[in-house]
Amino acid sequence: MKNNNEPWQIKAARFCVEKSQTGFTANELRDFIQNECGVSHDNQFVRFYDNEIAQHMTEFAVRDGESLFQPTLEMVQRVMEYDELQLARRTSESADRNSKIAIGIALLTLAISALVELGWLNFLSTQEATALQTSCLHSQ
Repeated sequence: MKNNNEPWQIKAARFCVEKSQTGFTANELRDFIQNECGVSHDNQFVRFYDNEIAQHMTEFAVRDGESLFQPTLEMVQRVMEYDELQLARRTSESADRNSKIAIGIALLTLAISALVELGWLNFLSTQEATALQTSCLHSQ
């Protein structure tokens, strides 16, 4: 569930998860973060890599002299939890919008019902007045 507005750290973790079958190198991850996420500061990359990525990666092969990594289950779970949270947020917003629409319809129905009832009472009052006048005229 990609979102262009998600934080670059989530994009980087998602890159790792999406490359889990073939693996990725540290340079591929750095290039992705710099080119796709717009993070050009090496210090930011190094801190993120050391604090988040390195702890949640396992080396599984070597390609062209570089280590290939795969994400641990914990990183995969973090990305999945983020996706579930975003889905829950959208679902909640949709439910909120739908409940407001339902309340609006209920209020409109109540108002129409009240107006119809008032109109019916007015009609009955008019008929009773007409009947009373008719009975008065007949009695004279």
